[in-house]
Amino acid sequence: MVQDNSKLDFQELRPNFKPQQAVVEANRCLYCYDAPCRTGCPVNIDIPHFIQSIKTNNVKRAARLINDSNPFGSVCGRVCPVDRLCESKCIMGKMGKPVQISMLQRFAVDNGGFRRQPVEKNGKKIAVVGSGPAGLACASELARNGYNVTVFESKSKAGGMVAFGVPQYRCPHEVTSTEVEKIEAEGVEIKTSTPVNRDVTELFDMGFEAVFIGVGLTKTSRPDIPGMDLKGVYMGLDFLNRIGSGDPPEVGRKVVTIGGGDTAMDCARSAIRLGAEESTLLYRRSFVELPADKVEIEEALEEGVVFRTLAQPVKFIGDENGVLRAVECVVVKLDKADESGRRTPVEIKGSEFRIAANNVIFATGTEPSGLLKKILPNAKYIKGKFLKVDPETCETSIPGVFSGGDVVNMGATVVEAVAEGKKAAAGIMRFLAAKASSEESLNEAEEPVVNQVVEAPVEAPVETPAETPAEAAVEPEAEMPPAEAPDVEEAAEEAPQAPEAEPETPAELPEQAQEEKPEETVES
Repeated sequence: MVQDNSKLDFQELRPNFKPQQAVVEANRCLYCYDAPCRTGCPVNIDIPHFIQSIKTNNVKRAARLINDSNPFGSVCGRVCPVDRLCESKCIMGKMGKPVQISMLQRFAVDNGGFRRQPVEKNGKKIAVVGSGPAGLACASELARNGYNVTVFESKSKAGGMVAFGVPQYRCPHEVTSTEVEKIEAEGVEIKTSTPVNRDVTELFDMGFEAVFIGVGLTKTSRPDIPGMDLKGVYMGLDFLNRIGSGDPPEVGRKVVTIGGGDTAMDCARSAIRLGAEESTLLYRRSFVELPADKVEIEEALEEGVVFRTLAQPVKFIGDENGVLRAVECVVVKLDKADESGRRTPVEIKGSEFRIAANNVIFATGTEPSGLLKKILPNAKYIKGKFLKVDPETCETSIPGVFSGGDVVNMGATVVEAVAEGKKAAAGIMRFLAAKASSEESLNEAEEPVVNQVVEAPVEAPVETPAETPAEAAVEPEAEMPPAEAPDVEEAAEEAPQAPEAEPETPAELPEQAQEEKPEETVES
């Protein structure tokens, strides 16, 4: 446990690998033929080959291989819950410690210096609403395939929750900014401080042929508990966003965070960095059922966060000035599993207890803001909040409007949002190809056919000239019997042999246009 919390700040906790460390770790990889680690990666990064490139000091190639699948490689190398994704599939983990794939990934992207160049555009315009991981992954994929993409972002900076909601000790702002700049370099136009607050179908009238919605979850679910309006009660996302935007909220000596996910961990740990002497995390299920990343839990314990499990709040108590002073809780036991597969907490009567608190931070769940239904009033929703999309194409119930990320999956990981953004891009390209094919067929069907009546020419009567006396005196020639057909083999032998024609040389097919890849050098 950290003895002096005042020494904690928002500087990045885990330093990057040094080149020699990266090579040593890369040498631990078995380069499995079937690469089970790839099956654990939602974006299917070619993990064995990028690690092999690090092993041979070709860091730029490693960075390119990662970028081929994930434009947020550096961010994901820092925030991915690898203990339940790629590293959980690593064969080395079955014999001890898995290869540190995430650390190698961030090393490669941070040091590889790879930037993808823009390709020639095809003239088709796509609009993306929201610049989080899903929106920018969709934009990047479309731009790489020649589409003109414009991203509309309501905030002053692109990146979504990664830019504002993830504490800098996990992922520094400059890392996110660099990823965004690389996506812009691919030809994506990002318009910040440009909210879309009307029906997005109006974007079609502006010349956009498809729209992607990646607005994410920007609102913390507000529970119905007495005392929610007391001074000192914060919503988790608002709390983190204020820190990320440079306007951190004030905290007292004792802070209680309610929840058990990654957002709750971020709030509890950030409270310590803002000066709280005691940071308590209240969770209504058992410790082993905490949904947060395992590494986050371990680091929270090391920093002094106190975990109170199998307990939930029932009331907030304030003083005469409306300032929070305590949280009244109740002990719970776990009953039968609910629809999600998790056991339902049931209150134990007479088990109430109080925790002194100057602040409470709610991090129990997130949902889309009310703006979503304003920009998509006619779309179909799940649970009345989350967009319903085709699982294969990510298209909503409105033709030409696609979506992905948290606003669809109800809140998952950054890398899963990237994967959905890329899937939506593929869906958009198929949609536009089908639309173009349909329009072409329609144009051919509507092409007018002119029925011309062609009159047959009237033939003039042929006059037969009268026979002259000389012609009449000539006797007709007797018919000659048909000549006997010559023997084929004989004729072939007697016929002069024609010179053998040279086979025609087929015209060379033009080589497929592709980006010229400079020879990559081995870094020392």
